[in-house]
Amino acid sequence: MPALRARWFCRAEALDLQEHGDLVRAGVDTLCLEYGVRDGALVECGGAHVPQVVRLERDTDGGYRVVTQEEPPDGAGYAEWEKNHFSFLAESRLDDAAGRPAVLQTAARAYFGLPVGAPAEAC
Repeated sequence: MPALRARWFCRAEALDLQEHGDLVRAGVDTLCLEYGVRDGALVECGGAHVPQVVRLERDTDGGYRVVTQEEPPDGAGYAEWEKNHFSFLAESRLDDAAGRPAVLQTAARAYFGLPVGAPAEAC
C-alpha cells in the first residue's frame, strides 16, 4: 500500500528446540502484520500467522545458517501438520496469540513516529 507507506512487522517465537551436534531443529510460531499510516492512525492492511519448522546448521564461525524451512499446507492437512511437527505443549501455544499483535503495533507506531495511544484501524 504505497499511499499508506505500509511496511511488514514480524515476530517469531521458538516453541520447540532440539539440538543434535551442529544441527538445530526449531519449531517456530511466526506472526507478520502489515501496517501503514492514514490521518495519524495506524492502519493494519494484512497479515499472516504461520507455524514453521526451521532446521539450522552451525557454521565454522559459530553462527547458524538455515538448511530447511517447512510450513503447513493451506486448507486440509494444516491441523495434522501442526500435530506431527510440534510437541503437544508447543502446539497448544500456537493458538495462544493473545498480546502478539500489540507488540507489533507498538513497533509499528514507533517506526512511523506515532504516539503510543494512536488509534489502530483496519485498512
